[in-house]
Amino acid sequence: MSGWIKLHRSLKEWEWYDDHNATRLLLHLLVSVNYEDKQWKGHTVKAGSMITSWESLSKEIGLSVKQIRLAMNKLESSKEIVRFTTNKWQAVTLVKWEKLQGCDSEKGSQRDSQRATTKEYKEIKKVFIVPTVQEVMEYCKERKNLVEANKFVDFYESKGWMVGSNKMKDWKAAVRTWEKDSDKNKMKGIMSHPIIID
Repeated sequence: MSGWIKLHRSLKEWEWYDDHNATRLLLHLLVSVNYEDKQWKGHTVKAGSMITSWESLSKEIGLSVKQIRLAMNKLESSKEIVRFTTNKWQAVTLVKWEKLQGCDSEKGSQRDSQRATTKEYKEIKKVFIVPTVQEVMEYCKERKNLVEANKFVDFYESKGWMVGSNKMKDWKAAVRTWEKDSDKNKMKGIMSHPIIID
């Protein structure tokens, strides 16, 4: 892969700039995403996006999968990226790609196809963002319930974050449903083993 990227000085003002792993991941994504739209297994991968996996990123950057996940979560929280995931791969999109890498003039060497339209940007914002175990745990604490975050994330990761035949749209709603189902199962257990008081 050849070519160049623009690196804006505002990167030093980014809230996670002093986090070496987060900055390393961001720079890796900047030099790795598509500079033009490409086809991949029947999918159009837009400029500013790439298909990858935790294992690939770990190998390419030299960080553990756990470190990559934590760094990715920081990029998501600061709205640098959005992700679409399946149980085998994930599409990562740099939200500010067009702003940071677009042409300064008509003579610029970057292609016009890199410029995201308003419609495409809205589509990016609608992409489901996979929660981390930590996010699920924090949400459960807010709701004061005892949902096991690890089990919840492992279960839906194994299903590619699908709910029935549809892609999950709101993981917090799924946590609430999970919570209700857990409560129902607990009640069934209590009813099947009634306490007998003499």
